[in-house]
Amino acid sequence: MSEIRLSIWNQRMLELMEYVIARDRAGSQQEFLEALGFGHTNLRQIKIGKQSFRHEHCWSACHLYGVNMNWLYGFEKEMFRNPETLNAVQKLKLIVEEIAAELDDRKASVTKKLTKKTAKKANTSTSKK
Repeated sequence: MSEIRLSIWNQRMLELMEYVIARDRAGSQQEFLEALGFGHTNLRQIKIGKQSFRHEHCWSACHLYGVNMNWLYGFEKEMFRNPETLNAVQKLKLIVEEIAAELDDRKASVTKKLTKKTAKKANTSTSKK
């Protein structure tokens, strides 16, 4: 069986997908791909080298996740640009994304606590009957 050689951008897009999912910026492969306008059913075709991410998908990934386009195409080693080289709008976008992620974490924590309290209350009220 011959080894499958993927283009650098396909390799990096797959790497980015795993990175984004691991950091809860996308809940699943399907969610990541759909955010880029790419059908999740085509993922297998990419992994076996029969299909490729198009430039539009790569651009969307860079825009959505703040990824360095030069990294994606194999021209640079850093997935994200050095914050010191970012312009003010890019820096602000990174800050907003960090705050949004923190708020999502807090929301999930509060929701979990409320769910437990509600379940506990429901159990207590059914026990009294």
